[in-house]
Amino acid sequence: MTFLSPENRKAAEKLFPGVRCEFVPFGINTDEIPPLKPEKAHRPLRILSVGNAPDRDWQTLIVAVRALPNCTLKIASKKVKAADVADVPNIEVLAISSNAQLLAAFAWADIFAVALKPNLHASGITVIEEAAIRGLPVVAADTGGLRAYFSAEEIFIFRPAIPAPGAMRFCSLQRMTHSGGLVPNAPKSG
Repeated sequence: MTFLSPENRKAAEKLFPGVRCEFVPFGINTDEIPPLKPEKAHRPLRILSVGNAPDRDWQTLIVAVRALPNCTLKIASKKVKAADVADVPNIEVLAISSNAQLLAAFAWADIFAVALKPNLHASGITVIEEAAIRGLPVVAADTGGLRAYFSAEEIFIFRPAIPAPGAMRFCSLQRMTHSGGLVPNAPKSG
């Protein structure tokens, strides 16, 4: 049996002793990687989050961004309705219906965020990989075998179900490249 997450593989090994279980990393098409744009982060900081999986923890992300008035969050998900964030002026729900709209949302963003509930199956890895090839710093919940794909040196990781304003502030304020753009683990400015 094959699995996209080592966590899922471990669970299967316990359920099916004696059956060969393999972790096979998931990947996306990287034939068309857009050139990185060295630019300063916008103010307010632009955060994008995308996904429809049931493992997304939208409530945690909404709570985190509500506490960050210097940030704007756009959520592209059929699971979140505009009414869910009507009282949060710095959050907008997008209705994305084409790949062009999705790519425009990625181009708009300074940071990509993925809040997840604990899971075993690498939920969110597709959009995390899509953000990474576009050069976006990623803030993500540490669950589902995420560390088999990215280390804490490559993306900003936080514990699931914990609002992450600290992680987002760290990413937005302290990780500046020499050109002023945001990059994970770049030297601090100044």
